[in-house]
Amino acid sequence: MFDVWETLYALRQPCLMRAPTDAVISADRVVTSSMLRALDELLWEDVERATLESEIYPCQADSLYTSDKWLTTSALQKCIRRGHSDLAERFGRSGVRIDADHCFRRLAIVALEDIGLGDLKLIATTLAVLGDRRRRERLGEERLAAFLSREMSSSLKSRLACEMLSLVEYNPQSSSIAEQLSGLDEQTLGRIVREREFGSSKQLIALWLLHGSDRLRCQKLRSIKGAGQWGVLRLLTAQGAPLIFHYIVKMGLSRCRDSLAIPYVLLERFADANPLLKTARDSIPKPEMIGSYPSFAYDMHTRPGRFALKQAEAMFRSQLSAAGVRSFGNLVFALEGGCCARRVSSACTQAIRSRATGFELFERDGLAIDRVLADLNPIPHIDEFRRQAAVRD
Repeated sequence: MFDVWETLYALRQPCLMRAPTDAVISADRVVTSSMLRALDELLWEDVERATLESEIYPCQADSLYTSDKWLTTSALQKCIRRGHSDLAERFGRSGVRIDADHCFRRLAIVALEDIGLGDLKLIATTLAVLGDRRRRERLGEERLAAFLSREMSSSLKSRLACEMLSLVEYNPQSSSIAEQLSGLDEQTLGRIVREREFGSSKQLIALWLLHGSDRLRCQKLRSIKGAGQWGVLRLLTAQGAPLIFHYIVKMGLSRCRDSLAIPYVLLERFADANPLLKTARDSIPKPEMIGSYPSFAYDMHTRPGRFALKQAEAMFRSQLSAAGVRSFGNLVFALEGGCCARRVSSACTQAIRSRATGFELFERDGLAIDRVLADLNPIPHIDEFRRQAAVRD
């Protein structure tokens, strides 16, 4: 069994796992800036010590990878998911050499998206690191990126936050649900978030609208002005959320400016109700290299990856149509891109994962996803197109 709070024990600050006291809550009912700065310092002291005590070299003379920012970023994230620590470290170093600010922002987003409940301290650490470039430079950006990449690759994973967003972003009913909720005030939306079933689309849409879909865009939701991050943070205070979640949500929204921070308002409640969770392992094959990158790096977010997927989609068009698959890119992600070496598992997380995959692939849930994925696997053919794309590019 895995203890959700386990990684925080090393910081020796029990207050992180408790609701903030009134002394650190401002008149606006959010955690004070001085308290958040104190957490920044605590996390920085911890990561500086750990980095200096590690066996990570400040720099490596060899440069095995090209300067393609997007392939490097893709390889880094997927190597972290799959637990390929040596490759993750190498691509972390490469990422810093190409664009340090982009690399550290990406590491924070990867932590929010893929680490999740698997290591709350590590999420908070990446957000603290993202917020202070001068301190990164003093410590050594390449060394720090290499250390974080290795730590993240060996960490337990949870993609629950990302999967919960898919329940909104790919649900064909999201627009109509949002219309029903539009115009409701902060208190009413907050009550819906607190009272609805965990992980329901209505709960997630209410939370998104509470923040405002004008600031964090979603294709399924029209632009609606909300209460911003302060409304979301006030909801955390009303829920009695532990201090660490206030930090993750605040810094995720202000430093990453990414919707991945929103589900952590709900994950706080899940962690409180499920402090001990089982773990599971995906079958992770040895990476096959195409040029300087593993084959799985050539995804729909890279130029050669899009070329390869377009060619493969044309080959499988009839099978995709027969199976009802709406997005070939999402199919490849379900088969390959989202694989995690070790992940948090429970009946609830598995149900949300299955529903999210159903919406991503078919725009509906309730399907036997595993059977569909087993019957339709174009990955071997895609790799051949990826090789062609790598040469072409």
